[in-house]
Amino acid sequence: MKKFIILLLLLIFCNLFGQDQNDVSMLRLGQQYEKSGEIEKAYQIYEKLYNKNPNHYEFFNSYRNILEYSKKYEDANRIIQTWLSIRQGDFTQLANYGVNLFRLGKDKEGNLKIQEALNIKPNDIHVYRSIASLLLNARYYDKALDIYMQARKIDPNACIIEVASIYVFQEKYEEAIKEYLKLITFDGSQYGYVQSIILSHFNNKDFLDKAATVIQSTLKKNVDNTSYYNLLALIYNEQKKYDESFNLYIQLERIKNSSGTDMYNFSESAFRDKQFEIASKGYKYIFENYKNSPYLQSARLGYAKSFEGISNLKYDEELKKSNKEYMLPLSEVTPFYSGSIQMYEDILKDFPNSPHSAEILFRIGEIKYKKYADLDGAIASFQEIIQKYPNSPFNVNALLSLADVYFLQNKIQESTKILDNVKGNRFAQPKQKDLANFKIAEFLYFNLEFDSTLSLLTELGKNFTSDYSNDAFLLMNFIQDNKSNKFLSTFAKAEMLEKQNKLSEALALYNEIASINNSLADEALFKMGLLQRQMFFFDEAQKAFSTLIKNFNESLLVDKALFLLGELYQNDLKDKNKAISNYEKILVDFPNSMYLNEARKRLRSLKGESNL
Repeated sequence: MKKFIILLLLLIFCNLFGQDQNDVSMLRLGQQYEKSGEIEKAYQIYEKLYNKNPNHYEFFNSYRNILEYSKKYEDANRIIQTWLSIRQGDFTQLANYGVNLFRLGKDKEGNLKIQEALNIKPNDIHVYRSIASLLLNARYYDKALDIYMQARKIDPNACIIEVASIYVFQEKYEEAIKEYLKLITFDGSQYGYVQSIILSHFNNKDFLDKAATVIQSTLKKNVDNTSYYNLLALIYNEQKKYDESFNLYIQLERIKNSSGTDMYNFSESAFRDKQFEIASKGYKYIFENYKNSPYLQSARLGYAKSFEGISNLKYDEELKKSNKEYMLPLSEVTPFYSGSIQMYEDILKDFPNSPHSAEILFRIGEIKYKKYADLDGAIASFQEIIQKYPNSPFNVNALLSLADVYFLQNKIQESTKILDNVKGNRFAQPKQKDLANFKIAEFLYFNLEFDSTLSLLTELGKNFTSDYSNDAFLLMNFIQDNKSNKFLSTFAKAEMLEKQNKLSEALALYNEIASINNSLADEALFKMGLLQRQMFFFDEAQKAFSTLIKNFNESLLVDKALFLLGELYQNDLKDKNKAISNYEKILVDFPNSMYLNEARKRLRSLKGESNL
């Protein structure tokens, strides 16, 4: 086969350079015409060149191709026959002759000609592949498949990828998966390729379902084939069948005795997907079954983090049920997180020099800060990280969180000092430094130093790649637009109180601003609606949003207020008709609103539920 190709290339090379250069130029011109779709011009050139020298391969082949493209199959076969009269061993042209017979509806004659081509080198797999490829290009998939199957009489493992590809195209997924499994069995290095094929069909439910069925069946006969387990687990994970996947990884661990490597990777993947229940099972399996596993500490930490993730979900669910507080009382919060904190503390006790110590202390500090409102306890955790682990990536996180806690305690000077530390910290990422700069600008704003705020925000806004450049521009524009308004100072104080979770005090100041006609009244009403909803004062929130919509119809906040009012009626006040009314106003009055698509989607849902 290789010799044939080399000889063919030499023939082309010699023919080209043995020809009149004008003929070669004409050939290139014809090819350009063909590429640009000027078929008739290309046809005339190729015909002329062929008639001049019918034994020149490129002239012959170009003319044959254009005849076939023009559906002049009998003419194409006529010149093929001439070509074959002195080249009886050219199986490629014999196959082309057969393909044209198929196109002419002469299947029986075509099959005979294809078989004649195969018989030239009946034991050469490359010939089978070449002829099948011609049939595929002509879209004779079943005939190509038949050629590949004939090749398997020579080599049972021949053409696996090609056969599988045809089955996928024909949506015969069971057969395709069987071929891919055969490929892995024959050549284990092809696992990555087969995995990529399955990944490319993740949006095809039928493919995944049938693939899972075939692999399950095959596993019963090949219980120790780890590649099959991995493929099936991959599919289960995509189908969110994590329990089934977990059981597969138990089998994998028993077969490979990997000290938890596969189970740990699975657990990490489940954790990233926020599948905390199944992740916790995976982590627990490791530290209960592999006491000497290199993943022991990481599994203990993963288990505690998963438990915390479960606690967060339960906490959020309980918070939604409450209609009194914007935060649950400490007595109700403690049961959710006491277990997580105990697990973290046990790891620190059992592994005093753990590489995870800084992360564990940070997580304990975050729970005390954000869930328990135990600011002193949080400060102690964050300070321990800062003092003991200066090179840890969690050191900068601890500094930023400590600055937040000091701000809540109204220790603005201490908070600013820490943020300055972050700006000069060599371990701080650019994003963290930008955050520190933005927080300092906010502190200046809260302290009513508006000129200094604008100066710092201008510098921050120059970096368009920063995550905080947009926030900087918004605050900068807000200050510039309202600098002459005497209520700007009151608004800044209210925003500071809001960020310090002193919601009632903030609400009183927003109400003071909204009660007097001024350029900040609409902003204050909007803030009132947000806070009142957060505090579960739904009727008051409805009144605030409605007043804004009615009295400030030129405000840029009206479409957002309409959307939030619709959401309030839909989710909190349980009035579908009023929710529908507000969403419809967005569609009618604000066709360019950023809330348009979401409002339309909710309308379809609500109208379906209400049979409207």
